[in-house]
Amino acid sequence: MKITFVMPLVSTNGGIRVVATHARILHARGHDVTVISQAGRPPAGWKPLAKRLLGMRKRHAAVPSPLLDFLGPKHRILGQRRPLDAGDVPDADVVVATWWATAEHVAALPPSKGQKFYLLQDYEVFPNLPADRVIATYHLPLWKIAVSQYIRHEIETNHGAQVVGVVPNAVDLDQFAAPIRNRNEAVTVGFLYTHRPRKNIALAIEAIRLAKTRRPDLRVKVFGSKPPMPPCRCPLGSTIIKIRRNRISPASTPPAMPGCSPARRKGSGCPSSRRWPVGPRFWPPAPGRPRT
Repeated sequence: MKITFVMPLVSTNGGIRVVATHARILHARGHDVTVISQAGRPPAGWKPLAKRLLGMRKRHAAVPSPLLDFLGPKHRILGQRRPLDAGDVPDADVVVATWWATAEHVAALPPSKGQKFYLLQDYEVFPNLPADRVIATYHLPLWKIAVSQYIRHEIETNHGAQVVGVVPNAVDLDQFAAPIRNRNEAVTVGFLYTHRPRKNIALAIEAIRLAKTRRPDLRVKVFGSKPPMPPCRCPLGSTIIKIRRNRISPASTPPAMPGCSPARRKGSGCPSSRRWPVGPRFWPPAPGRPRT
């Protein structure tokens, strides 16, 4: 079959990683797979903006994700962020939207681009997004597939839109192996840091603070692409480890180190289930936390 995935951008983030995995496995099984994406967002902040306005910074270039290298020219990156038109997308049997904005684009494509699907990786009614447009995508004439029962429940219950199926994300057993090994010399716990409020990092920090009142020798490792910022100060004595290309190296984690994932709402738990290299994952209880 000829299959096209339409992504909002290229990166190594969880949702992009999921789409890349689907594309890679379908490609390996002999399907003709194409991925369409747009250039990444320019750096945020007033300094980068001033430099762009003064012509001191080059135009933000489109950088292919290493996750899609296997596609070669079949990964098409648009030169600028804009709505898709029919000329951007090859004729195919299936075309898959992977984000609310790409659902708008896919819905407008002609039938020759393939049967239209919408891969729902989260309940995307976020405070920073146009809720009316996001909700409208749930009623578009696309076959909707969710990656968790939670997403299906939220969309069907809150908006009366039908989700035709649930296809949970799988786990990469080449990355997540747990061979027999000795216990750690000291109890160690880790978590992924992000400044995004909906990830609820403050809960992980508070849980660790309480744990250290009973186990003062508890070791803490914090992983993130950026250093922690107020008000989410990490517990005293924490080891800060920078993630490169959105992947934690097993060399930076002790054997069987448990990982803490505190987000109140998660579409499928990508950070803990797809990037944590060793040890179990646990979720501190949060009020109103839905099941995935």
